[in-house]
Amino acid sequence: MPSITSQSNIVHGCGISQQGGRPENQDDWGGANTPLGFLIVVCDGMGGGPGGKTASHIAKTVIIDCLMRCSPQASPSESMKKAIAQANDVMEQQMSMTPQLVGMGSTMVAVLITSYSAVIAHLGDSRCYRISHGRMVFRTKDHSLVGELVENKAMTEEQARTSPQSNIIKRALGATQNHIPQIEEQPFLKGDRFILCTDGIWGVMPHDQLLQWFTAPQSLDSMVEKLSEEVDRIGLTKGNNHDNHTLVVIETNADSTLKETMSKTSKITIVVMAIILVISLAMNLTSMNKSEEGTRIEELERVIAEQQEKLSSLSMSTGIKDSNTKDLIVQVEQLKYEIDLLEEAMAKHINTIDSLEKVIAKLKPTTPNSQPSAKESAQKILNLLGQLMDAKGKDVNDAIKKKTDLRHNIQEELIVFDRRTESKYSSTIEGIKRVLKDERIITVMEVKLKNGKIEFTTTNGARKDIEKLVTKIEKIKKEL
Repeated sequence: MPSITSQSNIVHGCGISQQGGRPENQDDWGGANTPLGFLIVVCDGMGGGPGGKTASHIAKTVIIDCLMRCSPQASPSESMKKAIAQANDVMEQQMSMTPQLVGMGSTMVAVLITSYSAVIAHLGDSRCYRISHGRMVFRTKDHSLVGELVENKAMTEEQARTSPQSNIIKRALGATQNHIPQIEEQPFLKGDRFILCTDGIWGVMPHDQLLQWFTAPQSLDSMVEKLSEEVDRIGLTKGNNHDNHTLVVIETNADSTLKETMSKTSKITIVVMAIILVISLAMNLTSMNKSEEGTRIEELERVIAEQQEKLSSLSMSTGIKDSNTKDLIVQVEQLKYEIDLLEEAMAKHINTIDSLEKVIAKLKPTTPNSQPSAKESAQKILNLLGQLMDAKGKDVNDAIKKKTDLRHNIQEELIVFDRRTESKYSSTIEGIKRVLKDERIITVMEVKLKNGKIEFTTTNGARKDIEKLVTKIEKIKKEL
């Protein structure tokens, strides 16, 4: 397993790339000590045949070569953009000269570690994670169809991972129309780990299970080797047709110059904790027996020590050092001022809210029959299932979004129906819910219309599944 060291000793690490159950390994990765800092690049080829392997090799090689020729004074982010653009140009030139390479492409993820920060660039669904103090503090977002659905909260991470459409990449080198990389800058602390991997790693197990591997207290060599073996083991149990998988882990040997900015959540937490500590201190002091001066002093010293320990713990959890105490006090005072302003604004709107609530109360039906009957609820489910079956879209994303929304509405109405029928049909309803959770229900296919236009609609398999659900609901409706 190749080990990784940097000339400036800013990082160390190791990496591995395995063929999995595929005919060849179309992943590629490499590292280099560039004039700007230490670079790691991981690529996953797309297109099958000779194209995928060629694409990933071009992407890795050109990006490294371009950054090796940079001036030490150049901007890391701009240099990364230019290197990736050059890689795409070379890929397109190769496709124009070699017909069998047409359609090839490659995802890529790269991290450039400098003394100032870590610059991360990516295209597609190859990922970079940053692990700090045993927890994930950063992860790239996938440029894929399901990645967009997750970001729009139309699909969960786990649904996206297991979706049959998870391989639809929206941004990559070569084959896609969008070749613009997403570039982000991250600070780091000594001992932080940057983990770069292809979907052959993260796609084989749930996210929380993967994070257990990433955050486990073990050596880099051990983690990389054992995780790669686990991916192969899982692949073998599922038919040995699993994807190529590449995993590279580097660990930082020093803090970056760029420091972590405190999030809004952390700031609010500090304000709340500070108030709690002040109240706690005041209560402890007032509860002391004033007649026993010796005991009082000992108790005071104990309380102060406890509060200092709590503040120290808080500082550790939010990345604040002792030297920043004055800044913290200023920030707390500013936040307290902002909270006061918010409270004033909320007070001004209380009367308006009360008035609106009175209007809403008047608009609510008060008759006993205002709630839909079980039969009406069943009919609503039938109507929604019909809409799910006939849902169409101008593109894949549009069609899946419509179908996902309809599925959610059906699931909500099933809960209403279960209440209306006092759980009489709960076993049937649970069966329907299980079918709806299957991602096949929202899969779509491309259909060419007579006018030459293209639309995306429900697959024949999904249509048959929905028809079975309709039959079950119709049967129940007749019994009501």
